[in-house]
Amino acid sequence: MKLITLFTLILFATSFVYAESITEELEKSFKSTKTSNLEDEAKRLSALGSLNHQKGDYETALKYYEKSLSIREKLGEVENLSYANILFLSAIASHKSGNSCKALKKMNNVIMVYKVLAPKEKITVAQKEIDTVYQPACDMSLLLSKK
Repeated sequence: MKLITLFTLILFATSFVYAESITEELEKSFKSTKTSNLEDEAKRLSALGSLNHQKGDYETALKYYEKSLSIREKLGEVENLSYANILFLSAIASHKSGNSCKALKKMNNVIMVYKVLAPKEKITVAQKEIDTVYQPACDMSLLLSKK
C-alpha cells in the first residue's frame, strides 16, 4: 500500500514539474512571437496573462490582461464575449492582487456585456461572484481603510 502511495506522489510531482516546464516553454514562445495585427497581439497578450495567472503571478497576469483589453478597446471590441471574458479574468487577477474594489468595478462591466450577449448561466455565475466574493471583499477593504 505504501509503495502505491509513494508511486502516486512521485507521479504527481513529475507531472507537476512537466506541466511547469511546458508552461515556461509556452510563455517563451508567446513572448517571442511577432504578431502581424492588433487582433492577434491582443490574443497573444491574453494568452500570456492566462499563463501567468496559472502560475499565480497575478500582477503580471493583470498587466497582460490590461494591455489586451486596451487593444481590444482601440479596435472597438468592447461589446463582445471575448472582451468580457478577458475582463472577468482581469477582475480575478485584480482581486487576487489585493484590489477587490477594482475587481468589483470590472465585474459590474462584465455583467453589462453578459446581459446583452451571454447565456443566462454566465450572468448567474458572474453575479454570484460579485455577491459572494468581490462585493464583500471590497466592503471589507473600505471598512479597514477607514480605521
